[in-house]
Amino acid sequence: MLTVHGNAWDHSHAFDDIGQCRQLRDVWERMRKESRELRRVWKANDMRALHDRPPKNSFRHFRCVRPIPKRLKNTLALLQSHGLLSGLRYPAPDQVCYEQHGQDIIKLIAGGWLERWLGAVLADAGIAWRGARVSAKVLEKGGGSQEFDFLGAHRNHLVYWSCKTDAKLTNDKLFEVDALRDGIAGSDFHIAGLLHAAPVMPTMRAKARRMNLHMVCALEDDAAAQVIRISGG
Repeated sequence: MLTVHGNAWDHSHAFDDIGQCRQLRDVWERMRKESRELRRVWKANDMRALHDRPPKNSFRHFRCVRPIPKRLKNTLALLQSHGLLSGLRYPAPDQVCYEQHGQDIIKLIAGGWLERWLGAVLADAGIAWRGARVSAKVLEKGGGSQEFDFLGAHRNHLVYWSCKTDAKLTNDKLFEVDALRDGIAGSDFHIAGLLHAAPVMPTMRAKARRMNLHMVCALEDDAAAQVIRISGG
């Protein structure tokens, strides 16, 4: 489907296969359920790296503005129990150290979990995907590139989802999704949606409908069912 429009996957850019996301679906589901509290804790603690730039190896050392709360410790322990990090320790009440394995742990906690949750849900949706990817880049025929939180194809339909864990959503997020949709496939982009964690006003939902964009709140109990239905499952 991409090549029809002169585009192609950027194979040099790291991405997650939805099958990989499915293997850790329990992790992403737990983070989804705890996301409101985790976001509050995350914002209040302002975690900063204790180095000028990310080291070339996998070791990470961070300091918070106050003692690291239990909720954040529990999340880090969860990620360690599933092999995403190791050597977790707290040299001081406001500090944490660990070795990360593949995934950027801070990005995962700050919102990357939502993309993986989406990938896991769509991997289990019973849809015959062709080339579905999470956090993938596409090379455009004009020479540029765009990153997509989720992009896949089935039944000659391209499916694109943008994931936002921002505390507040504005209309510019809709325009961003619309621009990416048009840039990659134009009117052939049959399904495009915004998966979000923030409350949304009815006026924004109405605007999304006029733009032929779908919106799903990831924190609703039936979020997975909504995503699957919209995506064609």
